Amino acid sequence: MIFMTATALVACTARAAPPAVSAADSSVLNFKQWGLLAIQEGGRRKPMDTFAKETLIRITGRSTYTDKTGRTWRPNDFVLSALTENHDWKNEPMVLISSGQLVEQLGLDKTQRRFSFTQLTGLAELQRLVTEAQAAKRAEKPLTRVQQEALSVSDRLTLLAHVMDGSALLIVPAPANETDPWREPALGGSKYYSEAQVAPLQTQLQTVANSYVQSDSFNLNRAANQHLTSAALQINFAKICAP
Repeated sequence: MIFMTATALVACTARAAPPAVSAADSSVLNFKQWGLLAIQEGGRRKPMDTFAKETLIRITGRSTYTDKTGRTWRPNDFVLSALTENHDWKNEPMVLISSGQLVEQLGLDKTQRRFSFTQLTGLAELQRLVTEAQAAKRAEKPLTRVQQEALSVSDRLTLLAHVMDGSALLIVPAPANETDPWREPALGGSKYYSEAQVAPLQTQLQTVANSYVQSDSFNLNRAANQHLTSAALQINFAKICAP
């Protein structure tokens, strides 16, 4: 099994690059090895590549996203950018609202179907509708289309928030059984493994982060491949030595 500590990735990048680093050239990167890293979602293990694509589709309704400047983001590029915080994702109009009726009820621009995280999380009417829909679900009452879409939008906002803060990346495997819940790095590393077991992986993490912000495909993939190998060996060793 394999894992990458997203929290360490963000921290390493913050030390390695200035806060205003541009992600303009990362669109040309090859994410092949990064995409092979394992993640758990909904109790299922899947490649990072699959997770990234499914996540972008769930948030935007599309497998790629074109930002306000006209740049197109691929799934892995989006996930790494969100982790390293080198793009203002909170203010990108990327969160899908598929119901025109909900758009109108929220007082939003009826010519748009996607809106920003900041814009939507600031709407008291959306929160009211979500709370109302959740209460109706608990009471086993039927939901209106507007209520159903309000819940879907809330789910999209929650997913985007978890990608941005790294908590969606459940990439620390349970040592005893891979079907047990995996952990977000900030919690799972200390719960499952000692600092000494995790420490050797940090060099690869820092290289991945640095290579991403420097748009260096060769070193990004080399570091990800090294991480795949060293993480697998480290976790297997931990299993063998476990009491």
